[in-house]
Amino acid sequence: MTSVTTLVTGLPGNGKTLYTINMVKELAEKENRQVFYHGINELALPWTPLEKQEDWPDVPPGSIVVLDEAQKAFRMRANGAVVPRHVAELETLRHRGITLFLITQHPMLIDNNARRLCGRHVHLVRKFGAQSSVVHEWNAVRENCDKPAGRKDSQRSDFRYPKAVYGLYKSAEVHTVKRKIPRKVLMIVPCVLAAAAFLGYVGYRKVYMPMHGESEEAKLFKAKVGAAPGQIAYGSEDKRARPLTTAEYISSYTPRIAGLDYTAPAYDELTKPKRVPVPAACVTFKGGCNCYTQQGTRLAVGKDQCAQIVQTGFFMAFDPDGQQAQQSPQQNHQDSARVAAVPAEPVPVQPVQVPVQFMPVAMTGGPKNRQLTPVDLAAFPEDTPRR
Repeated sequence: MTSVTTLVTGLPGNGKTLYTINMVKELAEKENRQVFYHGINELALPWTPLEKQEDWPDVPPGSIVVLDEAQKAFRMRANGAVVPRHVAELETLRHRGITLFLITQHPMLIDNNARRLCGRHVHLVRKFGAQSSVVHEWNAVRENCDKPAGRKDSQRSDFRYPKAVYGLYKSAEVHTVKRKIPRKVLMIVPCVLAAAAFLGYVGYRKVYMPMHGESEEAKLFKAKVGAAPGQIAYGSEDKRARPLTTAEYISSYTPRIAGLDYTAPAYDELTKPKRVPVPAACVTFKGGCNCYTQQGTRLAVGKDQCAQIVQTGFFMAFDPDGQQAQQSPQQNHQDSARVAAVPAEPVPVQPVQVPVQFMPVAMTGGPKNRQLTPVDLAAFPEDTPRR
């Protein structure tokens, strides 16, 4: 802080005296300087009180002077009036090494000469009775500091009220003002919360759901399979049969995977899996091994796993073609009855000629450990010899 005279302004209860005491206390302790003051009630600091504000020019050189309610001694004067001594001494303040702090509510309450000789202006604004103020600072007095337009170019900072300074003096405003939020602000808060909730809902429906799952139109189309073509069935979200919109119709026939039309939602009931792909045949050859499904399509099976299947085979605890699941309960009961039936009389055994069927095999291994593995040629229709 290089300014000799500092003007501190602010409305009652905005913390201007608290701010000045806290700042001067730190400055005096740091530079070991004597402090004189006037207008601060019941100050509990080792500062020297002045009987009158007009006596400040009599302090020793190098002192710090704090004058609260400075407008009492530095009131506006009529044009042509004699300049008082305590005002005129401001012109030579620097030569004596004195630092002066003038505290008042508004800069226009003090003498015109005093305003022009202040090299620093600090204005405090307290919001809603909070335990802090916004500090606006300039290098010269800003006469319209009480207007928002006049504070646009200020050096702004926050001043949180130090509770340790509360007990150093008696203030009628700063310590007793209760926090109060204006009614307009209280009315705005519910509106802001409602707007945020609405925007969140719209964002979830329009952005999140399309990115993490089926569209609402596709789910609606699948609600009832038995609905008439081009209509939404009863029991769906709409609860009433209605024609599909153009967007819903197009969405239901849009493939989930580009190039595969059967992945569209419209075909979901027709494309439910009924068979399981299993390695129906595995063939080893020099440098590799391949496995194929019941339809002859190649399975993505690793080389080592393929070789193991060729060597040991594998057990399927299920019917890959789903035939067992398709049998009716009546047919299963008849099959069980046939197995359980025992003839009353011995039945002679008649010889039956069984045609011999040759099974092609795959030869694997070297000369010393050759292995023959049956191969189902039905899985390779293109390799089956013609008769």
